[in-house]
Amino acid sequence: MGQHATRFKRPDPRRAVKRDGERLARREKSNRHFWRSLSVIGMVGWPIAIGSAGGAWIGRVLDQRYDSGIHFTLMIMSVGLLLGCLAAWRTVVQKND
Repeated sequence: MGQHATRFKRPDPRRAVKRDGERLARREKSNRHFWRSLSVIGMVGWPIAIGSAGGAWIGRVLDQRYDSGIHFTLMIMSVGLLLGCLAAWRTVVQKND
C-alpha cells in the first residue's frame, strides 16, 4: 500500500511561467488586435440590432394597420432577434475557421 500504481507527473511551474512569458514576448505588439476585435464586435452586433429594430418596426406597422395592440410587434421583433443572433453566430463560426 505504500506505492502507488500510477503516478501523475505535475508540470514544473517555473517552466510554465517561462513558456508563458516567451509567448507573451512573441505576441504582436500593435493596435491591430484591438481593431480586429472591434470589427468582430461590429459584425456580431449589427445583425442583432438590425434584426430586432427591423422586426419591431415591421410589427408596429402591422399593429397599427390591424389595430392589434402590440402582438405583431412582439412576435416579429422576437423573430428578428432570433434571426440576428443566428446570423451573428454564423459570423463568429466563420471567423474562427
